[in-house]
Amino acid sequence: MYMNDFLEFKKLITSPLIKILYILNVIIITLSGIGLMFTDEILLGLAVIIFGNLWWRLMCEFVIVIFRIHDTLVDISSSKSKK
Repeated sequence: MYMNDFLEFKKLITSPLIKILYILNVIIITLSGIGLMFTDEILLGLAVIIFGNLWWRLMCEFVIVIFRIHDTLVDISSSKSKK
């Protein structure tokens, strides 16, 4: 059943993938901000760390919400077809 759902795009792998990409990019954004701080751009480095990570979080949450909407619609469709 799981493989059938996967092949018919009823079960998507993007949500777990987004979570992994989120963590990797938070590390990259934070290290970039720290790097800027060491080049005498302290305020810019702080801004990159704060606003860069905030922006990245919002983008990831948006994508995850889209996929959760898809999952919910698939569940609704499955429950209606069983009736």
